Amino acid sequence: MEELRVKLITPEKKETEISLLPALNGKEFPLEVFDKQTITFSDALSKNILQNKDFNRIPALTALAFWLRKSNIEKITKENQGLFSAHNTKTLPLGKVLHICPSNVDTIFVYSLMISLLAGNKNILRVSSKTQPAFLDFLFETINSLCKQDAFSIFSNYINIVSYPHSTEISTYLSKSVDGRIIWGGDNTASLFKSITTNPRCRDIIFADRISFSVIKCLDYLSTTSETQKETARKFYNDSYTFDQKGCSSPQQVFFIGTKDEYEETVSVFFNLVDEIAKIQYDYDEASLGTMKFNELVNETIEKGTKSILHQTAYTYTIEATENNLKHTCGGGYFYSVNIRSLNEIAEFLNTKIQTLSYFGLNENDLRSLVPIAKGRGIDRIVPIGKALDFDYVWDGYNLINTLTKALQIQSE
Repeated sequence: MEELRVKLITPEKKETEISLLPALNGKEFPLEVFDKQTITFSDALSKNILQNKDFNRIPALTALAFWLRKSNIEKITKENQGLFSAHNTKTLPLGKVLHICPSNVDTIFVYSLMISLLAGNKNILRVSSKTQPAFLDFLFETINSLCKQDAFSIFSNYINIVSYPHSTEISTYLSKSVDGRIIWGGDNTASLFKSITTNPRCRDIIFADRISFSVIKCLDYLSTTSETQKETARKFYNDSYTFDQKGCSSPQQVFFIGTKDEYEETVSVFFNLVDEIAKIQYDYDEASLGTMKFNELVNETIEKGTKSILHQTAYTYTIEATENNLKHTCGGGYFYSVNIRSLNEIAEFLNTKIQTLSYFGLNENDLRSLVPIAKGRGIDRIVPIGKALDFDYVWDGYNLINTLTKALQIQSE
């Protein structure tokens, strides 16, 4: 067989033959599920991120660092104690896991890695070979530096980050060598990897294309303080613009619950505040993104007939939706808007691609009323505005810890 080579990034940078990857070799799995060494490693990575003055102000890295901290990992551990409660089963690592990481959300590979590490698995992560932000090199170097420390040397055999051009041969070799695959990247990536031959017992977790939206109760928003209005707009900005609206949980459409007058006033107040924040914080190529959004608007007007443009600046386009199918916009601050009178009207917009509903103004009764609406029709997460991008071990309807472990049944006589 022709030699298959990859660019190894972690635990050290070099080219290597794929069969020599440390995570693929060795039959021992010394780390337990929720091993204390893994929790300590996660906390050390968190501290390294927060201590770096060049990168600790980047919102995506700050969020990652807070998620990695010891207190959060211990909270996850506590919430999953049910894995260890059965007297006749022992929860064990699944084995070796291949991660196909997305290019649109730069930090997701760390979340994916750490969840699998907490499950005690050895990991091979394929990251994009395209030009990446400087902070990714910082993350790679930080992980490598930690792996060189005596206390964390074990992780050199548990973390292999690689890069290689699209290669069916390499992907097939890896897929046949692992016990599980986590596939990020949308429908096309999912279809490609589902067509690749795997180990027959390989367990796949596939994150296909998803779409998300927000819900705002108009009267609740208009009657709150100006400070809360601004803070809600800031949180919505973070949910939407952090990854140029390309994250699967970033809102593409906003439902405003209220009368027509309440709707129009809320849209005006809300998106003017979002626009003010974007003018200060959004770092982007104004000409290219402005052209992209304008072209999207022109195409929609020609093809479907745009109802009305509710808000249009270089930073934010808000267009009244013309159909009941939620879809991805071009991104960069392009939103569809819908006026509804009650929360139940959302049902006709739902499908199985819906991931996150972020909200402002919904009470406990409202949240409970969404449960039957979501049955079989979509919505995997319901969170307050500002938490849409917060990663958790329950994602897209999967409990990832549970999925990435196996149960060993033990019966005594």
